[in-house]
Amino acid sequence: MMPFVRSLRWTALLVAITLFAASCGGPSGPDLVATVNATESVQGTATAADLGIDTKGADQSWRATGTPASVADAIAAKEVPDERTDDANGDVYLLYPSGTLWLTALAAEGAAIGYYGDNDRAYNNHSGVLIRNSGWGSRVNTYRSSGGSSSNDNGFRGGGSSSGK
Repeated sequence: MMPFVRSLRWTALLVAITLFAASCGGPSGPDLVATVNATESVQGTATAADLGIDTKGADQSWRATGTPASVADAIAAKEVPDERTDDANGDVYLLYPSGTLWLTALAAEGAAIGYYGDNDRAYNNHSGVLIRNSGWGSRVNTYRSSGGSSSNDNGFRGGGSSSGK
């Protein structure tokens, strides 16, 4: 009877841990809207038409003074991103468990900030740049709360040899 009780205790512990992990709902991360709104160089929300750019389906956008890199530095000083990619064209991408911020230069002056609450959507809209950052695709995969996803959900197939790809 003793091995049965011990087995039952381990099963109960495993169930409790699984339920706790499921209740956490995956990584949450910082409130990026509040973080951007609290950044000094940010002038306020703006529409794609106001900014004169295609915001590529971002959930929210803002206008800011400064270059994309300097505005990204100010945001990163408030909330350190898990990944940062600076594109050769001057765009900056900041990855958090709670979303992605895309910063791009405006034609007149200043920067536009786009917020994607869904990191996969950000990746899909900007994959030409983000695929070059080897940490980006694998990190996005760890942020998913659903257990059935595969690493191919966002098109990123990882680094390493070509064996098995």
